[in-house]
Amino acid sequence: MLSLALDLPTERWAFQRLRPSVVHCCYARPYGLRNVTILWRDGRDAIVSLYHHVCIPAYDGNNRVLVETVGRRLGFKDVSCVKENLPMFIERAFTRGIAQPRFSWTEFVRNWTGRSDVVYTRYEELHAKPVQELRRICLEAGGSEISEARARCVVEEMSFTRQTGRRPGQEDKASLARRGLVGDWKNYFSKESSQIFDHYAGEELVALGYEKNRCWF
Repeated sequence: MLSLALDLPTERWAFQRLRPSVVHCCYARPYGLRNVTILWRDGRDAIVSLYHHVCIPAYDGNNRVLVETVGRRLGFKDVSCVKENLPMFIERAFTRGIAQPRFSWTEFVRNWTGRSDVVYTRYEELHAKPVQELRRICLEAGGSEISEARARCVVEEMSFTRQTGRRPGQEDKASLARRGLVGDWKNYFSKESSQIFDHYAGEELVALGYEKNRCWF
């Protein structure tokens, strides 16, 4: 969305040298980066998304090696039993027991919270009011004011439906854009999963405003 709105090239994990670009990546800490926009997401939704990404093979095979590596480490009998497997997966994800990423959601939140040189947004806000959020981010992160009409065109082009051919909620487990919903964690978390997640990241859920207190489950 940012690259389209600002008319800049974009890459995943790679910087364009000698020219401005939008880099889509996930760093554990700032490392001297500038003009950063952090996209927060409910850590429970993030962990469910991570499970599908590292445990279930994608159509294009891009995650094949990752899935095989994680499969050997976790030894799940049936990766399609997400709710059953999630407690162990959450435990291992927070104790660096899976191959990727090499840091936990908790570490990411602690390292990036409260920085004056970062523009923050939320996955949930982008769902609720994408045009307004995109215009705000472009102005605060890139110093570029884009029109509402321009923002609407970008939002429509990058919408879940346009990119996947599916409506939000229509799941495709083998797609990186799996379901396109906010709060999907409620369909997978058991009480055990909730307790384990709260043990490792309950304070961060409250700090980011995703829960009012540690009694959420």
